Amino acid sequence: MSHDHNLWLALAGGLICLVTALGAVTVLRNAVRAEEGERGWWLACSTLVIGMGFWTTHFVAMLGYQSPGSIRFLLGLTVLSLLAGIAGAWLSLAIVRTKLNDLRAGLAGFGIALSTAALHYIGMNALVMPHHVAWNMPLAALSVIAGSALAIPAFILILRPRARRGTLLAGSVLLAGSVLALHFFGMEAMKLTSIAAGPASGVAVSHVVLAIILGIVALVITGWTGTLLLLGRRKDRQERARLRELRLLMDGVKDTAIYMLDPGGRVMTWNEGAAHLKQYKAAEIIGEHFSRFYLPHDIDRGRADRVLAQARKDGVFRDFGERVRKDGSTFFASITIEPILNERGKLHGYAKITRDISAIKQVRDQLDLALDNMQQGLLVLDANRRLVLHNRRVHELYGLDSDTLKAGMNIRDICANTLGRAVPADHFESSIRSARIIYQDLLSADDQHPIIAESDNDMVHSLAARQLDDGGWVVTIDDVTERQKSAKRLEYMATHDSLTGLPNRERFYELMDEALTRARMRDEALAVAILDLDNFKEINDTHGHSAGDFVLRDVAMRLEKALAGRGNGARLGGDEFAVFVSLGDGATIDDIADVLSEALNFSVNMDDSVLAESIDCAGSIGLALYPEDGATGRELMINADLAMYRAKASPLRSWSRFLPEMDEEMRERRSLQADLRLAMDRNEFDIVYQVQCAVSDGRVLGYEALLRWNHATLGEIPPTEFIGPAEESGLILPIGEWVLRRVCREAASWANPYKVAVNVSPVQLVQPNLPDIVTEALLDAGLSPSRLEIEITESAIISDKLRALHNLRRIKNLGVSVAIDDFGTGYSSLDTLSSFAFDKIKIDRSFLMGVKKDSHSRNIVKAVLGLGRSLNLPVLAEGVETEEDLELLRQENCHEAQGYLFGRPQKLSSSDLASHPQADDTEPDQRKSA
Repeated sequence: MSHDHNLWLALAGGLICLVTALGAVTVLRNAVRAEEGERGWWLACSTLVIGMGFWTTHFVAMLGYQSPGSIRFLLGLTVLSLLAGIAGAWLSLAIVRTKLNDLRAGLAGFGIALSTAALHYIGMNALVMPHHVAWNMPLAALSVIAGSALAIPAFILILRPRARRGTLLAGSVLLAGSVLALHFFGMEAMKLTSIAAGPASGVAVSHVVLAIILGIVALVITGWTGTLLLLGRRKDRQERARLRELRLLMDGVKDTAIYMLDPGGRVMTWNEGAAHLKQYKAAEIIGEHFSRFYLPHDIDRGRADRVLAQARKDGVFRDFGERVRKDGSTFFASITIEPILNERGKLHGYAKITRDISAIKQVRDQLDLALDNMQQGLLVLDANRRLVLHNRRVHELYGLDSDTLKAGMNIRDICANTLGRAVPADHFESSIRSARIIYQDLLSADDQHPIIAESDNDMVHSLAARQLDDGGWVVTIDDVTERQKSAKRLEYMATHDSLTGLPNRERFYELMDEALTRARMRDEALAVAILDLDNFKEINDTHGHSAGDFVLRDVAMRLEKALAGRGNGARLGGDEFAVFVSLGDGATIDDIADVLSEALNFSVNMDDSVLAESIDCAGSIGLALYPEDGATGRELMINADLAMYRAKASPLRSWSRFLPEMDEEMRERRSLQADLRLAMDRNEFDIVYQVQCAVSDGRVLGYEALLRWNHATLGEIPPTEFIGPAEESGLILPIGEWVLRRVCREAASWANPYKVAVNVSPVQLVQPNLPDIVTEALLDAGLSPSRLEIEITESAIISDKLRALHNLRRIKNLGVSVAIDDFGTGYSSLDTLSSFAFDKIKIDRSFLMGVKKDSHSRNIVKAVLGLGRSLNLPVLAEGVETEEDLELLRQENCHEAQGYLFGRPQKLSSSDLASHPQADDTEPDQRKSA
């Protein structure tokens, strides 16, 4: 059956459809631009425009449908078709309510096409006419396909965020075309067959009534769409004004990128700072996702989306990192992203601020490099004493992981991770308290001197702090462990004997003063002892210095063992030791003496690797008791030293306690030393001479100069009483020099050129400038060196053999002769003779006096004389007092003699010298003995 449409009504329907499409697009664009909270309202408005507009289009076009017979419309199905169109449009647009992309837009277009098809075919079933309707299903399906094919791209174009006017117009035409295509293809699918008209099953309206209804709906749609357009334009004007103000503000910032992102992360605005920093023009970047500013590996990991999520969660997101420019170059940026919410609290987008801090980072990197390569650890605290920053050296000093210290930590947290880190668990809290006290003292000190902190792992740190202008602090930490160890080693070396490890004299006095303080507080007694090894020089000379050192170390160990923590010992020097022992445990001074004696009396076994044979060691001990024998350490030491000399002089006891009479002897000795200092100024010294003669005929060979002291009040004092104190006090040096110069001057004035012998003490002999003094004395006096003879004892060489022999060689090189005095009474006589080429041997008077009593002494005299002959050395015997002594010497072929038989020591005058015949130095037997 043939049918057609009224052209004008068909055009009217098409126009309504196009206007509806344009209105729907306008309203949908408002929905696209709207915030999430407003988007639902705009989509609802779009639903009404689309549903009512397309329904009107359909029924206006149906009114233009020309068919035989009258046409009416069932009211129920007509209304149902309207509701179907509105409901379908609502469901379709709900797809793009929460998230907008091409896929969702296409699905929404497909849904609109389906809802329009439902509207159309329900409306077709509302037709009441005298015909039977049959459907061409392929054409009906084609109508739906055609509508969908146009609606899907239409919605994709319409709902794109960056869609332009041409795109929107094309989308509107496609949308209108989809409705018209569906309508007319659907009408063609309807086939009519004439039948007798029957009663309508329901309320039906004529085409006139429907036309009136459609006109009203069209007016409503037009008014509604116009109203929506006005609202949209007003909103657009407001938005543009706001954006214009924001643009002015953002464009005023030239060095910072400030731009807006939509909720999906696409760029919405772009300021000049962003264009300058990232090299994109606004037209190039608006609508693009901001992830293109990230490095490729950050993009792959989805960092951009995570950043937005973090900003929404925390309210603000701050970050530092590398970002990419348009040309591919990178810069180091400071980024701040804050979510922007509308008045309903819904997310509108994000404000993003990006600053190029590459220069700042370079400076910061240089600063970090400097900080991390500092020798000191660095902590910066704010005014509230919380950690602001620190360097890597702090981690190294305390063995921390890189993330142990964090900004914001307070003093306790810092202490727990630094000073208190190495302590055992049961001491942790106490160590933390101690560490906090250290920091409190450090930050509170006015002088800001470093504080030394020692940890339980033997680490020592020096902490110094300086306050900043803002109230904060800079704390530096220096590892001074090795420095402290070195200082302790130096302190130990300065306070301890290097050979034995015992405290030295100075340290011993410090320890003794501390012990005396404790003894006073506790009202206890304290014993002080001086210990001296017997015959230690003989050990050195016989077994060598290594053996002597071994003995000294052994003595030190035995003393430490004997003290057993009750006191302290020290090596004062040489073979002299000192100890103090507390008697608070009920011990007596006799107990202490016995313990110390046992420590000093021992044997060193010969199978020791150092020694070739066994050595028996012994010593002398002097003790003084606090408070009876002294109140101070020095007083006790002096008195113990006096007691030690008393013990050394006693053959029966190895120890002696100080007695008051010893102090009296010491006072007399000190008084004597004081008078010695004044003796030369008072001209109390004088020189006497004892003649030395040839044994064979009694001729004078020379004189020995002897010193005499005529004290102003005490009278003449024997040399045996004042030489020792003079050596102890060092006065023997100026006295000896005075004697040497005086003797040289007097000898130079003699008429006859006799030799003159001068005694040199052991103290003088090791004096470095002794040869110079001898030279000056000879030159000043004008005395020939061959007329001067220096006499020394064997013990003088033993005290410092190397220096003594060096001085003797220098003196002999001057032409001065050297004689060994008191031969046979000292140490290692033969060793002494082999050490130096002496010019004469003098036999001590004790041997000549013993000849009268026993044959042993006579044999010694003979042996010495025989030794002299074998060495081609003249021998002088001292102590010749009788003719019997002289005859003995003649029988043994002794060369020279000296004693009271020839004359007592006396001052010499010119007449005295002239009365003595001078020996002829060229006499054959004298030449032979020489």
